Amino acid sequence: MNTTWIRVLTIICSLCLFIGACENGSDDGRSAPTALTGTVNIETIKDRVRGPILVAITNTDDLIQIEEKPGDVIITTVRVDESDHSFSMDLVDTGLAAGDKVAIFAFVDNNNERGVPYPDPGDFVGIYAPEGKITFLYTLHGGVNEGIEIDITREVYDFDASVSGTVRSVETGEVTLVAYAGEITSSDFSSLDFDGVVGY
Repeated sequence: MNTTWIRVLTIICSLCLFIGACENGSDDGRSAPTALTGTVNIETIKDRVRGPILVAITNTDDLIQIEEKPGDVIITTVRVDESDHSFSMDLVDTGLAAGDKVAIFAFVDNNNERGVPYPDPGDFVGIYAPEGKITFLYTLHGGVNEGIEIDITREVYDFDASVSGTVRSVETGEVTLVAYAGEITSSDFSSLDFDGVVGY
């Protein structure tokens, strides 16, 4: 008799814990991201802002793809609040999942002429770089992704320049090339000032 009651109570407790976890939406890494929030800093270019300030997320950090096919790679765009320069981006219907990597950038759309908003010459842009990482990709987690801070500091110019070559190594894996307009004083690339990165 006592054994039966212990089993019944154990089952009831287990069900209560399971239901409670479901109701609280516990994030085990598989739940979907619901929002992306943060702020944009325009202090260094505030006197040259003539258009709306926007934040966009893309499914790639390949700047060539973003420039040539913005409609294919831009997932969603939101306008920044003009009073406090904050933004909140709804991710519920984007199809994104926890663990997906996205690039996040903000820009002043001074031209404001194209169908798909994208930085043109005369606009200003800033790209979010996760602290301590030599990448522009941000890994989404379930629920609200908050605390994103983006400095808009760079003017977009109309020029066509490139660097090409060959990288040789006995090692294997992903290689990242960075064009850096600044002094490199350490082999720790996470210490680079991203304002000095002119190509990636």
